[in-house]
Amino acid sequence: MAYLELEADIENALTGYIRDELNSNSFGVKFSLGFWYNDNPRGKMGEDTFKVVDGSPFEYEETDVVPMTIEQFDGNITALEGVFNAEYSIPLTFQVDIENEDHFQNVVSAINEIKNRNRAQLRRLPVTTNKTDGTTVDENFNMVIATNNLTPVGDFEPIKGKRWIFSQLTFFFDISKDILYGNHAVYKLAGYDPVTETETTDRIRLYPINPAFDRTNSRESFQNFTKTQTESVISQSEYSIGITIFMEDKDIFRQLLQYIINIQKMRTEFKLVIEFHGSSYDGQNPDDFTPIATFEEPVLISNARVNTTIGEPMFLTMELSKALVKKN
Repeated sequence: MAYLELEADIENALTGYIRDELNSNSFGVKFSLGFWYNDNPRGKMGEDTFKVVDGSPFEYEETDVVPMTIEQFDGNITALEGVFNAEYSIPLTFQVDIENEDHFQNVVSAINEIKNRNRAQLRRLPVTTNKTDGTTVDENFNMVIATNNLTPVGDFEPIKGKRWIFSQLTFFFDISKDILYGNHAVYKLAGYDPVTETETTDRIRLYPINPAFDRTNSRESFQNFTKTQTESVISQSEYSIGITIFMEDKDIFRQLLQYIINIQKMRTEFKLVIEFHGSSYDGQNPDDFTPIATFEEPVLISNARVNTTIGEPMFLTMELSKALVKKN
């Protein structure tokens, strides 16, 4: 598949995603992207006109719309054969009527709702590729989304006797085909009693910052006299998991804090679960999907640090581990 035609189809899919997301706001605000027009020369700017055939079974009503435009598709495709990964920065410009205060507040609230809902989110992007031979191919891509803040651009502008303001919001997309992101790994933590081997609390989902799973294997080598080379076997294996989490005012986090700063019992008190999901996971509810791999074990807090810098969020940095010995 040529990158050029694929890039164009992804841009079309992103345009549809942005339009659908903005119009799914809970404030009833209608955003118009790409198809806004006003064919009535006496009409007011900010009104959308829909032609309805006589006898149409559909009801319709007049409503204010918020025109918006995409300034450009700023994309960068990874130059690696056999892999598709691209980053897009898509700035949006909104034209907002400020004469109606209630409408203006609803527009700002709607944009902020969608902005916050799409920050650091994993989603699936359906893309229909139109090939040069006239056929189409439907595919799904993984994408991670981020947004910046809504920012006014310039001063108020009078248009047709009304005052308008222009504001910008940028969507950032990292899109790939079959490449998994850190968002595909779901971390959960529960209290654990090693005596009864049971979990003592509900599993709470964690949102760690830059977590890492490291495994170290120790080997024993011996000379195979029937061959000219040395062969090895794994004699011992251990892992360490480094995570940093914000200190939330919830039971499991209080238990972690107490264990770290005032340890009383030299034993495991926590169970960690890591679910590694595949491309079918859409970033919504991980319990609706079957992981492609799962780590689930009681863990030791071998190293920890509590950061309490004044004026910044408190967070916990921990190294979790449990030695596993295998003799061959």
